[in-house]
Amino acid sequence: MKTGRTLQELAVELHRQAKSKRDFVVHSKSFIAGAMPERISINRYDSNGRFVEMESFGTTNLFHRQLGDALGIPSRYYDKMKDELPDLLAENVFQWLRNGNKRYMLRTLDGQARAFLSDRARHRPDARRPRRKLRGDAQ
Repeated sequence: MKTGRTLQELAVELHRQAKSKRDFVVHSKSFIAGAMPERISINRYDSNGRFVEMESFGTTNLFHRQLGDALGIPSRYYDKMKDELPDLLAENVFQWLRNGNKRYMLRTLDGQARAFLSDRARHRPDARRPRRKLRGDAQ
C-alpha cells in the first residue's frame, strides 16, 4: 500500500509554499538576457518607473514550454535550441521579448520561475483551496 503525507504534513507544506510563492507582472522589455536557459532575470521597477532591483530565478520545464508558446516558437525548435544551442535560444527569446510591447505574469516558487502567463492571469491563493477542501467546507 502506498502511503503519502498526513493531513498535518500537507497543511505544513501548503503553508510553506504560500509563503514562498511570488507573482510578478513584468513588461517584456524588463527581461534580461543572461544565463538562459538555466536562469531568467528581470528588472523590477516601482510604481513611478524607478529601477528597484534585478532578480534572477531558476527555470522549470513548464516555464520553458509556456515561454516558447507565448513567443510563438515551435516547441521542437525551442527544445532543440535549449539542448544544443542555448546561446541561440537566449538570443531568440530576448529579441522577441524586446521587440514586443506586452506584459506577462511570471509565477515563482522557491526561487524557480514555474510559469510564464498572460498578464491577465490572476494571482490566486492556490494554497487556500485545498485547506478548505481538507476541512470539508463547500467550494
